[in-house]
Amino acid sequence: AYTADALLTRRRQPMTLAQAEPGAQPRQLADPDEALAWLTAEQAVLLSAVERPAPGFDAYTWQFAAALTTFLERQGNWQALTDVHTAALRAASRHDDPDGQAACHRGLGLARFQLRDPQGARHHFTRALDLYQRLDNHAGQARTCQNLAKMAWAHDAPREALRHARRSLEHFLLAHDRGGQAVALNDIGWYLAELGELRQALDHCRRALPLVQATRDLSGQAHTWDSLGFIHR
Repeated sequence: AYTADALLTRRRQPMTLAQAEPGAQPRQLADPDEALAWLTAEQAVLLSAVERPAPGFDAYTWQFAAALTTFLERQGNWQALTDVHTAALRAASRHDDPDGQAACHRGLGLARFQLRDPQGARHHFTRALDLYQRLDNHAGQARTCQNLAKMAWAHDAPREALRHARRSLEHFLLAHDRGGQAVALNDIGWYLAELGELRQALDHCRRALPLVQATRDLSGQAHTWDSLGFIHR
């Protein structure tokens, strides 16, 4: 599941995973198409593993949920996203695992935002950001600031969105995540364009394009070309 997710996102930070037991043969996946096909085929099994974890597997529960987040988000399966992160948050809390709790709150924030619950989304994003700050986890802070920016933009607050996007870039730089930096640069460019600052917007999106191409993030490339087209128009 983690391998499949890494192929879909192209920019996941390494996660400390337990080693497979002797005799286990993890599936090797070659590309994003194969990753998507595997996640689709195994979706019911993976969701069951999160929602009904075996005793003693609390750490695996939130890691499974984190690995499924992008897949469920792209499927638009907001109820499943809510269910897995609710179950995973209970497991991370039992395990007293702040990393897991932060990831689960961010996942729940994504779900609540898409389910038109801005108050719930803000609560979970703010909780995630607080935990990531305590952990000095720059990658987690960067992604959560991205989410807060998108929520602000959706509620007609582009200046607030721009502020969150700039914080996101700062944290991606500290995390040495080039793919994340590319996405953050494009986000900043988009919000600047919305504010009418077209020259600055063009500069940021042009800086984003070679970075996002280098990481082979097709979704990021599509968003960046879209921003450039919008600015030129």
